[in-house]
Amino acid sequence: MALLTGLAGAAGVAAAQEGAGATAATATTHAEAALPPLEAQTVTPARGGLDAARQAIEDYLNGIDTLRADFVQIGPDGGMTRGVLKIDRPGRLRFDYDDETPLLLVSDGATLTFIDYEVGQVTRWPIDETPLGLLVRDRIDLDDPAATGLDLAFNPGALAGYWVLEARNPDGDIPGTVDLTFVREAQTGVRLLGWEVVDAQGYVTRVSLSDVTLGQTFADSTWTFDDPRGLPAKRRRRGR
Repeated sequence: MALLTGLAGAAGVAAAQEGAGATAATATTHAEAALPPLEAQTVTPARGGLDAARQAIEDYLNGIDTLRADFVQIGPDGGMTRGVLKIDRPGRLRFDYDDETPLLLVSDGATLTFIDYEVGQVTRWPIDETPLGLLVRDRIDLDDPAATGLDLAFNPGALAGYWVLEARNPDGDIPGTVDLTFVREAQTGVRLLGWEVVDAQGYVTRVSLSDVTLGQTFADSTWTFDDPRGLPAKRRRRGR
């Protein structure tokens, strides 16, 4: 099972993508164009520039109250899914996959829950023990790993103006890493482009964000879900 949003790809996205090879290939091209590769990191800015970028990213993350964005996810098998990400700090997030994908990933502020409506399975973790939980912490201090509970590494990206923040939980039950990619932007200083997830088996899942909007209001029901356990398949449904 892959890490965080990657686990959705490993738990059934491929089945939902049968017959969509050409579409997936096109989406992969667009997603990779939006989220630059993390390898071949040839740009090495001065230490002061890197520190300034690190501070800008910390300020950007701490400045997020709520966030809504469209996402494209490319799974380890090349399968593509789309959906909407919603964040309400501290602690709450939701990945709503498109209607044909029977998956949901939602945090109520304390617990991150992955629901597979196709098989009627529910899996939970403490949100703070997941690397992606870095996005929804009450206060983010990139200079104090003890405050996040994560191992953090900050590096320039493959292109000028891009930065990569790597997060992993050395003590949690979810092995793997999340590489968050940011880009310089005039309006906000920096912007989160997406992330790359590498699970314990080395499988890679990429998530690219677009149409990012800050400051929306979400209903409390956004952070709940319909429990499929014990229901016949025809009655399982993903609430919104």
